[in-house]
This record gives sequence, C-alpha cells and structure tokens, in this order.
Amino acid sequence: PAPRIGKLALNRNTCIAWQDIICMSCIHSCPYKAISMMHFRRPQVDMQLCTGCGKCVSACPLDAISIIELI
Repeated sequence: PAPRIGKLALNRNTCIAWQDIICMSCIHSCPYKAISMMHFRRPQVDMQLCTGCGKCVSACPLDAISIIELI
C-alpha cells in the first residue's frame, strides 16, 4: 500500500454531484480507487484506501475537495 500523505475532505455544499448534477471527475482521477459512487451518483470516500495524494483535488471543477494533513 502507498504511504498516507493526508486525508480527503469533501465539501458537500460545493460538490456538484451532491447538487444532483452528474460529475465523476474525482472518481476517475483516483489511482487508489478510494472514491466510489453511492446513491444518486454521489461520491463516497473509503478512508482506508485514500492516501491523500491530491489527484482528486486538481480534478474537481469546483474545488469541493481538500486534503487535510496528517499530524
């Protein structure tokens, strides 16, 4: 497994998938398959698989994702 860099934080208020608009940018960008679709095509993060690499951050069109550093 890849080392953990941080953890993903998803802002549901700005994520367009949580506003009922189809978007799968973060899912397709994750090399670890840590983001999947749940009900109504909304992203769900598996924190066991997420390394905090940040690829989903740059893929998100509305900056709804951030990475929180591990302390």
